[in-house]
Amino acid sequence: VYARSSISDTVYDSAIVVTRTRNIVALDIEPDTFAIIGPGEEAVYLLRVTNLGSTYDIIDIGSYAAPDLGWSHTLTFKDGSPLLDEDNDGVPDVGSVDSSQTVLMRLVVRPHEEPDIVGPLDTTVTEHRVVWIRTYYTNDPTLVNDSVLITTRFEPVLDIHNYPNPFSGSTTFAFSIPRAGLVSLRIYNRAGEHIRTLIADEEYDVGGIFEAYWDGLTASGQRPAPGVYIYTLDWRARRNDGSDGFSKAQRITKTALMQP
Repeated sequence: VYARSSISDTVYDSAIVVTRTRNIVALDIEPDTFAIIGPGEEAVYLLRVTNLGSTYDIIDIGSYAAPDLGWSHTLTFKDGSPLLDEDNDGVPDVGSVDSSQTVLMRLVVRPHEEPDIVGPLDTTVTEHRVVWIRTYYTNDPTLVNDSVLITTRFEPVLDIHNYPNPFSGSTTFAFSIPRAGLVSLRIYNRAGEHIRTLIADEEYDVGGIFEAYWDGLTASGQRPAPGVYIYTLDWRARRNDGSDGFSKAQRITKTALMQP
């Protein structure tokens, strides 16, 4: 930069201005993905983290679920080795990744252990998890350079229990269905006579764990005699072939003891 006085040609000055630019920051993580798991299973995902910039960079990586269902997860390198913290910022990172280099990451998602169907239960069966990456130069912790959405759906087994059991007066049925479908819950006496329908071919949009309350009365509002009562849960899954039909019903039959 050069400057000269407009009054005297002998008065002037100059300075050298040096501008440094950091390398182009461009990161990529992929893919968005989805999995369905059953009881005792875990979902395993492989993610590709690529440095698209012009030189090496230290890449932070993190994960969170929204909403947080209390499921557990592990984020490691593909071979299972733990993540690093090379930049000492308290955030796990992939490490120094060179330009055009791709690093494979391994995400394992585990749902909460399937509880015995007694008492109040968590009815949520789908976790939405975000995995994000951020360059070392991104000082704002709220900003990320790229992210993916990992969706894991847990399909519980078909089951039902009532609690308390034995009961006096009223009881609650807790039941689980693997997927969307039609549900019926009926109660019979030991002679096989129908006394009450709590759920009559009601359509459930998703699988999960649900509850139905029984006040202990018959369909006519009478208090039945103490003894053993039989209840049946019928579930007909919605067909996944694009039709509006339902599959053949699956049934579970159990007993409840009503006390005086």
